[in-house]
Amino acid sequence: MWSLFKNHLLEGIDQNIPKVSRFYDWRKPSCKCPLSDNIRAKIKNKHKLWKQYVETQSEACLRKYRNSRLIHKAEQYEVAKAAKTNPKNFSDLC
Repeated sequence: MWSLFKNHLLEGIDQNIPKVSRFYDWRKPSCKCPLSDNIRAKIKNKHKLWKQYVETQSEACLRKYRNSRLIHKAEQYEVAKAAKTNPKNFSDLC
């Protein structure tokens, strides 16, 4: 009796529940790392500076973090400005 129920249950699972496909296996190489190494390093540095400030609560660390944030914002502004004038170039950046 148990084996009949188990077989019926397994058949239902195979028919109605999709197999798991891992996105990691079939995604494009550009999806794996859409940001350039330079940008990722800047983001990593900004996170590191923030963590350092949270741990120490020092003014010097806060100044370093704010400086890196302002530089990052300025770069974003330049990219946005360039996207308005030449959107085709902007799509190449992404």
